[in-house]
Parts: sequence; C-alpha cells; structure tokens
Amino acid sequence: MVKFAILWSDNQLADRLVREAARHENLPTDQPGLQKVVETSLRAYGISTEKLFIVDGAGLAKENMVTPRTIIQVLMTMRNNPNFQAIYEGLPVSGQTGTLKNRFLTTGTNAVGLVRAKTGWLNSVVSLAGYVTVGKNEYVFAIIADHITPGFKYRNRARETIYSLLGTIAAPPN
Repeated sequence: MVKFAILWSDNQLADRLVREAARHENLPTDQPGLQKVVETSLRAYGISTEKLFIVDGAGLAKENMVTPRTIIQVLMTMRNNPNFQAIYEGLPVSGQTGTLKNRFLTTGTNAVGLVRAKTGWLNSVVSLAGYVTVGKNEYVFAIIADHITPGFKYRNRARETIYSLLGTIAAPPN
C-alpha cells in the first residue's frame, strides 16, 4: 500500500495510512493526533520537527507546513535504513514510472531514469524531493517553489525549472 501511495500520489490512501498510524498509537485521528504521531515517529529517528504542522495525512491542507531540512533528514534516514526500502523503491523514477513517467521527457532529459522523487503541488506551491544520481553518487534534494501564481501554466514553468536544474546535475553511473 505504501509503494502504491507513493508511486501514484494516492492522497486518500496516504491520509488513511497516517490516520491508521495514529489509531495504532491510541491517538485521535484529528489534527492533534496526527501531529503527535508524525512528530513522535520523526523524533524516534532524530529528525527535526521544527516548524512542522500536520493537518492531514495527505499533505493537501494549505495549513500543513514542513521545512526542506525535515524532508532532507527523512530522505537521508530512509535511504540508509532497510526498514524503509519499500518507500525508496516506491518513489517514481523520472521519465519511467508513476507520477514522473511523463516528466523530464522534454525538459531535463539528462535526468531521465536518474531521479527518484515524490511530487507535490498546491495552488501556489510546486515541490519535488528525492534522490538524483550523479555518476557513482546519489544525492538527496528537496525543492519547494512557493508563491507561484496559481494556474497550470505557472506550475508547469516551475516544474520545468526544477527538471532543468536536475537535468544539469544528473549523470549516469560510470
């Protein structure tokens, strides 16, 4: 279920999984319960929860807040822990799978097959966070473009800029 939720950005399933995690910890499934279960889970791995505010498990509420630092720490922790291998493997691959299947094909083409990442967007925010292969190394990244003029055209411009950036640094393994 986790792989599917990540691969296809199934927001309803993601929200249900977080609420189920709260229930499992005998917490309510309202905002304070979700906040507590996420904070407790992150802190268990030494991940910063500074400025973290969770309203829903899908990340769709405009009031949700997370810093790029927290995202980077999650990605680094996840990559080095075999317990999270399913999440890593579930991340869409640029130009190949899931929500990234049709992306990077015209902009950032050098990154096709070299980026594993989770997409995100709200009206005025576009984000992409994950891993980019650069030769024999894999780097973690989190890019959040905020205060974008609402609209498809402007979201696409922001996405293309992100793809171009990653296409500039991505390189296949030697």
